[in-house]
Amino acid sequence: MTENNKLNNYTEDEIDLKELFNTIIKNKKIILIVTTVVTILSIIYVLSKTPIYEVKSNIEIGFIGKELIAQPLSISKELNVVFNVEDKLRLKKGEKFISEVSSIVQNKKVENFLEIKTLAISNDKALEKNKEVLTYLQNKYQNKIDQYILKNKIFIINIQKEIKNIDDFEKKYLQRKIEL
Repeated sequence: MTENNKLNNYTEDEIDLKELFNTIIKNKKIILIVTTVVTILSIIYVLSKTPIYEVKSNIEIGFIGKELIAQPLSISKELNVVFNVEDKLRLKKGEKFISEVSSIVQNKKVENFLEIKTLAISNDKALEKNKEVLTYLQNKYQNKIDQYILKNKIFIINIQKEIKNIDDFEKKYLQRKIEL
């Protein structure tokens, strides 16, 4: 390429700021109208959109004796199915959104904790949904807890009977000795 062609290419690639500002000033009405319309529409959208609240809670999986009631990973999988967490089409056509459980996962920092996240149109509704998950868990494992308590009560009663038998035996033994 010649020196003249390089100079022409260079001048064609330059931006003329004066021309740019003149174009903006000429079209300022269109720019203002479009900006105003978009701003008004975005304000209307934001004001009409229902706010969504998120509640996050951690539930501790308790122990029965020295063992966990159940493994947190299996509980989280079950709860995900029961509360339809992974289904993205939770709302039926025409149904209004009120609340939903958005995730149930095992807490990464503590092994026997589950982290539950709930979304709702109000903080109270989100708390209600979290309590629904907690109530489900409590009801599911209440029978197992009751059996453990009953087993321990029976064990304690048997030990008390053994203690009473030993006491009775010692009393009888002492009375025989006294009689002799």
